Amino acid sequence: MEVIRMGASTALALPDDPAELADLLDAAASKLLDARFSVETEDGLLVLEESLERVHRRLDGVDAALLVEVSDRGAYRKAGYLSVHSYLAQGLRLGDGAASRRRTSAAAIGRFTAMTGETLAPVLPDTAAAVAEGAI
Repeated sequence: MEVIRMGASTALALPDDPAELADLLDAAASKLLDARFSVETEDGLLVLEESLERVHRRLDGVDAALLVEVSDRGAYRKAGYLSVHSYLAQGLRLGDGAASRRRTSAAAIGRFTAMTGETLAPVLPDTAAAVAEGAI
């Protein structure tokens, strides 16, 4: 369990389990859908937009890491698909274009496993680091 500071007097304990974290993220997104942005100042709206954009960017890195695991372990077969691409395109209903973009992104910033079992560095390590920081 990791505790993060949300402000001067607020702390939030985050679980270590990826499925629990994804559930929290989903719940936060649902709560944000119901948020009243009209009460925010213009500066507050801009800060919110920048924060959410950083989250979007970081989630690209999470998606790449998860896609590497799905690919390396052949998990897409368990869902009844013959390839990662067909799982993304049909199984997750992304379509061919988005599936190709996600696979290309994962190939560039993901940490794949070599045949010898070692974890390989990303093809574009600086890009992977920037995505993890939410910078790009």
